[in-house]
Amino acid sequence: NSGNIKESIISYPLTYMGFSGYLNPFTHEYNINGLIPNNSIPMVMSHEIAHVIARHGAQRMTRQMLLQGAMIGAGLSMKNSKQKNIVLSALGVGVLYGFTLPFSRLHESEADQIGLIYMAKAGYDPNEAINFWQRFSQIKGDKGPPEWASTHPADVTRMQGLRSYLSRAKYDYQNVKVKHGLGQSFRLPQFDQPKSLQPIPGVSVEALTP
Repeated sequence: NSGNIKESIISYPLTYMGFSGYLNPFTHEYNINGLIPNNSIPMVMSHEIAHVIARHGAQRMTRQMLLQGAMIGAGLSMKNSKQKNIVLSALGVGVLYGFTLPFSRLHESEADQIGLIYMAKAGYDPNEAINFWQRFSQIKGDKGPPEWASTHPADVTRMQGLRSYLSRAKYDYQNVKVKHGLGQSFRLPQFDQPKSLQPIPGVSVEALTP
């Protein structure tokens, strides 16, 4: 329901990017760790909501249980402990790079596609999704593992995928009655940092700590 999504999406005018978003698939509680840059929360929240709608968490748990069962079965079928350790280690690496990581990247790409449509139908400019990943890529630079060893697609791959879905998202955005553009920005309250304890002659700093 785009109305429910629209009521949940806001944007924070923070300037540093270094975040992780997570929407609990069981309680639907949403958490963002770190700071989100201007106008990016609609995209981030739509992406995480898409993970829940597509039941990626349930798929991941089911696949993990099946793989663990297969590994246990393979281990029980071998009596030679040394051979068993070598084979299970090789299977573990093969499962990680051949199944777990590719499926995780596929889920991220699916959530990008679905989230882009949700974002547009909720009345938020879908172009911001590509702008977000451009900013993120510039700040991150060359840090991070190669795509084949990562749970997420490379930034370039994500932007290519988003561009292929953008025309559909723009169509949905143009046809919504109420447009929010990049979202409503507001500043979070600033809290004073506690002053450091000043040493007093004859009294240790630890003694002043509550």
